[in-house]
Amino acid sequence: MTVQPHLVERAGVTVVLGDAPAPPDELLAGLPGEPGFRPVVVAVHPGPSAEELARLLHGRVDGTRLILSYAAVNGIARTLADRLRVPVVAPTGAALMLPERLFVQHGEWVRFRPGAEPVGEGARFPAPRWQAALRHGPALTPIPAGLWLGPSGEAVPGDVLTLPVLDERVTVVVGPVPPPEARAALRTLPWPLRHEMLLEPYGTDPGTVKDIGRRITEGFLPTRTVTRPVPGAAPVAGPAADKALWRPAGAWRRTPS
Repeated sequence: MTVQPHLVERAGVTVVLGDAPAPPDELLAGLPGEPGFRPVVVAVHPGPSAEELARLLHGRVDGTRLILSYAAVNGIARTLADRLRVPVVAPTGAALMLPERLFVQHGEWVRFRPGAEPVGEGARFPAPRWQAALRHGPALTPIPAGLWLGPSGEAVPGDVLTLPVLDERVTVVVGPVPPPEARAALRTLPWPLRHEMLLEPYGTDPGTVKDIGRRITEGFLPTRTVTRPVPGAAPVAGPAADKALWRPAGAWRRTPS
């Protein structure tokens, strides 16, 4: 029997529940707060329509961060903002919940206000101090901690997605790519970031990565480009992964409703 979407309060967070599993309470309790906004986590498969969400949330929020993948590009967030007459922040890509952090894969958070143009706010919330300066391209894939530099066409490993985010410096995880390609990609980053970044080898020789760091900083302040191996070698899976990362059940692109 199909379970109709309904609201529950768990760990101080509003969760829209249905047939899909809800995120663990540990992640819900650690969601970052923001004045005037209430996080709403959607754990429904398939994802609810804008009309269903508007009915469920009517009169319950003064502003919300909607944790529902692609809600900023399929009309749901815009419809909610206009119908509820409240600001709504939603992701343009696949949303990930991590301990004390929210991240959008292949996209960013966008703020909608009734009758106003949407405003992009970056992929990470809360935003680390380096987020605005970060650049990425074909060889550099955004991850919560910073950037993944890996073989072309390969997915980002699960344990790379769960690395801790450092507010004071960007982390670049270097996978098994030829050193000349790695150096060329890293030289596209702004100069201040190159001097402050943390390079983490993943499936590649730490000595090689250290040499890459020395070369891209041109010998200046080499100790500030630190190398550290990623702990663990297997993608995150099983019960431990459930507490480290959660993807909303609606992690697909829906057409506007």
